[in-house]
Amino acid sequence: MRKQDITIMKLGVFLGLLGETFLNAALVQCMDVFQVTADTVQWLTSGYMLTMGICVPVSAYLIKRMTTKNLYLSALGVFLLGTLVAGLSPWFSLLLVGRVIQAIGASIMLPMMMHAIMVSYEPSQRGAAMGSAMLIVLFAPAIGPTFGGLIIGILSWRWIFFSIVPIILIGMFWALQSMEQTTVTEKIHFDCASVVLSIVGFGGFVYGLESLFSQNSLQISSLLIFIAGIIALGIFVLRQLRLDAPMLDIRVLGNGMYSLGVCLIMMTHMTMFANFIMMPMFLVNMLGLSTFLAGLAVLPGGFMGAVLPPIAGKIYDRIGPRGIVSSGFLLLACMNFLISTFSASTSIIFAIISYIGIMVSVAVILTPAQTNSLSQLQKQDLPHGTAVLNTLMLIGASMGASFFVGIMSAKTHTLVSEGVVGQLSLLGGLHFAYRGVGILCTLGFVLALFLRNSEEKEE
Repeated sequence: MRKQDITIMKLGVFLGLLGETFLNAALVQCMDVFQVTADTVQWLTSGYMLTMGICVPVSAYLIKRMTTKNLYLSALGVFLLGTLVAGLSPWFSLLLVGRVIQAIGASIMLPMMMHAIMVSYEPSQRGAAMGSAMLIVLFAPAIGPTFGGLIIGILSWRWIFFSIVPIILIGMFWALQSMEQTTVTEKIHFDCASVVLSIVGFGGFVYGLESLFSQNSLQISSLLIFIAGIIALGIFVLRQLRLDAPMLDIRVLGNGMYSLGVCLIMMTHMTMFANFIMMPMFLVNMLGLSTFLAGLAVLPGGFMGAVLPPIAGKIYDRIGPRGIVSSGFLLLACMNFLISTFSASTSIIFAIISYIGIMVSVAVILTPAQTNSLSQLQKQDLPHGTAVLNTLMLIGASMGASFFVGIMSAKTHTLVSEGVVGQLSLLGGLHFAYRGVGILCTLGFVLALFLRNSEEKEE
């Protein structure tokens, strides 16, 4: 596959990942327009992530079944349809449908790009190539809230969607004119039962998890959905192991280095998405910034996260994953423990620098961890390897947002019941959650020490 084709894919991936967070700044406006509660409106973001998590497993089948050009154009076309439906929607339910359609298109583009990189570059060049791709993966969701805040500061929330339509059309025209039909397709069986089990399993697991942690008390319905998701996932796994041509070949997890890398990637995304929510919350509620200014405050971290992945990739190509990934987790743990000591009198500059430290750590970890994980697999296993990695990555992101924000809320309510009022209760909840994130990163540091160095990697 030509390197130019991968460059074309990066535009679609950027738009898809920007869509994860660009509506966050407009959620309050959407609550007023559609007269819905905060619990309901948050599904415009959570539903997007949930849909991506459900649909990514199908990407392994589609990558083998369709040519790269046709698959990319189809995915971008679906994303365009969802964007138009969301922007034009007169009702909240239709807006949510538009977000779901957007996510279906976005869910295909990221694993497709990662697969293309792994099959197009030699092992010694993959770190640098993956680093340039991770620039997009980190930068797009990081600037999403700032982009959305800027739009709604001038126009209505609908223009968040309308503003990217010309870019989508440019991307489709670029792909139509320049991409080559180079992929050799395979006629493989489409297993409907696996698709249904995947939707019920991943959907039930993520939805149930988010519902459980977003509520102050245990809800039987959420617990039952969560359990049903786990059961469906168990059946899905057994079915994939028995099929001659599985929809998602989970046997790739039998590779120890691959599985360790996937675990570290999940932990990193849990940390990153918890910070995407909790740091703006601290800036707005503790330091008194507006939503837009809070978005600007986290922007330097997004820029640093975008600059470093190519550098981290080149370092990985030279020294392997162990030293750089473990150092990243050590810094990440220190930054989260540091933020757990912040107060309402903390300097805004200090908060910005600490968040830059978070994003620097994430950038340092992800490129080497992802490149090293996928490099452990044989070429024929890469479509399944990228699909498994991206599925678990999205689940990790959703778990991080729901779990740590959930324990923050639980601790806040506990402090209120103990007589702590106002900002102090929320601050106590944030401290508790950030200490939890710090403990997770410390565990990541220990696990990263077991990564195989470059001279020990299996070719």
